[in-house]
Amino acid sequence: MVPYLCLLLLIALGALMEDSILKDPNQRKVWIFFCFIFLVIIPGLRFEQGIDYFAYRASYQSAEGGEFELGFYLLMHLFIQLGASFPVFIFGITLVTMVLLVRAMELNTNWLFFGLLVFLSKFFTYYAMAGTRQFMAFPIAWLAIAWLCRGSTLRFFILVAIASLFHASSLIILPLYWFRRTAYTPMRFWLILGIAIICRFLNSILLQPVVNSVPFLALRLGGYLLDTSDGINKLNLIENLGFLLVALILRPRLKDRVLYYDFFLMMLLLFFSFFIVGSNIAIIKRLRDYFLLSYAVLIPAFGYAFKEGATRLFYKIAIVSYFSFLFIRSLIVYDSYSVFGQMIPYKCVLFQ
Repeated sequence: MVPYLCLLLLIALGALMEDSILKDPNQRKVWIFFCFIFLVIIPGLRFEQGIDYFAYRASYQSAEGGEFELGFYLLMHLFIQLGASFPVFIFGITLVTMVLLVRAMELNTNWLFFGLLVFLSKFFTYYAMAGTRQFMAFPIAWLAIAWLCRGSTLRFFILVAIASLFHASSLIILPLYWFRRTAYTPMRFWLILGIAIICRFLNSILLQPVVNSVPFLALRLGGYLLDTSDGINKLNLIENLGFLLVALILRPRLKDRVLYYDFFLMMLLLFFSFFIVGSNIAIIKRLRDYFLLSYAVLIPAFGYAFKEGATRLFYKIAIVSYFSFLFIRSLIVYDSYSVFGQMIPYKCVLFQ
């Protein structure tokens, strides 16, 4: 548990100091460096932890691609041809992915450390420790979104195509192209929610036939349709709805102060809409999580609706504490199900 807590402490403190001590460029670089080291080492040097570990190790040792996307298959065979062991392969792809993650957060939000805290609480255990291919696709897709916001549609489409070579689910961000200059309006809000509610009642009828009708999607995503859980996570529902309502309430005060506020507000709405469509279907979760980037942009910005002082500081402490709690909760939850591979205690390949 200690390595996880050290990582959490570094990133949480970074998020708290982001607008004060870490405004100094040199101190900021040092803090980023230490956070980065822990972000790479913990998932990169894990040993037999995570649902993906044994399956990927078997494929790597047998040099079989299975049903992997082309990009991952070629990358795996590059490491095999270089004579690298499986732990070296995991470390190598983790290193590259974390470099891309930090860069994606820097381009998308002014609050890098809070962005990393969102990643830690929402993605670390499920993807960095247990979903290698999609873990690689996320930062590439978020880089694509950053360039879309800057008006470079060519880079957007190229990066989405690259991300899809590691996990086909990344294609879900393509519709954002039409949202890049879309201002929020109540009509669009209710239209999107209405479509989501209709889709919730139709997904059992339409989702599988639609996916199965496209061979590429059927091969890459079809298996996730069979992976479901019972009911709705009430904590997630309350959280998603709460942040969406706050974003709507504060929009008049923040839309001109936060760059691309409406774009990320629409992303947050799409994220909540996916939750409505089918929170108990694995593929829906995997699709909607690309839109969680909106958390990293909007939630720290909410604090700027308050004047500098005790109120803003209290808000910052509250959200950092909440997302820190989510990270600890995720470790405990995934550790309690043997199918995910035990997360606690942490096992490092260097000490086996």
